[in-house]
Amino acid sequence: MPTPDSLPNHPFWNYSLRLYAQPGVSDACLRLQDEHGLDVNLVLFCIWSGLAGPGQITPDELNSAIARAGNWQKNVVEPIRKIRRTLKHDSLGASDDLVQYFRPRAQALELDGEHVEQLILASLVPLERGRQGRDAARHNLQNYLDRCAICEGSEALALVEIVLGKAMGE
Repeated sequence: MPTPDSLPNHPFWNYSLRLYAQPGVSDACLRLQDEHGLDVNLVLFCIWSGLAGPGQITPDELNSAIARAGNWQKNVVEPIRKIRRTLKHDSLGASDDLVQYFRPRAQALELDGEHVEQLILASLVPLERGRQGRDAARHNLQNYLDRCAICEGSEALALVEIVLGKAMGE
């Protein structure tokens, strides 16, 4: 149970932090989010599930993950992200000192929102249940990308391959 001062750790969150720190991953993830409209947490969830989590995600689990993550992103994370990004270029009448005080807090709240989304996603599947491996990760990702209408040969697919490659140690 989280305390008022912290969110619980989870293997998925810890895995995501390590993967995101790999060279090229953060840039690829931001482009997937900003240019292609993908939910990076779902991309990471598909990879983690396949390589280090429960293995292959069922169609029902993926449907639930997409619905719940989409709802959380739309109603929580995206409004906070919009505030943070707006304040990067427009003080909205606040002094620079006030913006410098507030913007990092918005950024921290956005990161906490991403963390909560990952906890929501992780709660949808058992930690261990089946075969883990490259095939499971690719299967999970392909199902998510199919639902997002990401076509073979697209820039989005190339960016996903960068993230997956780093996850697989390539």
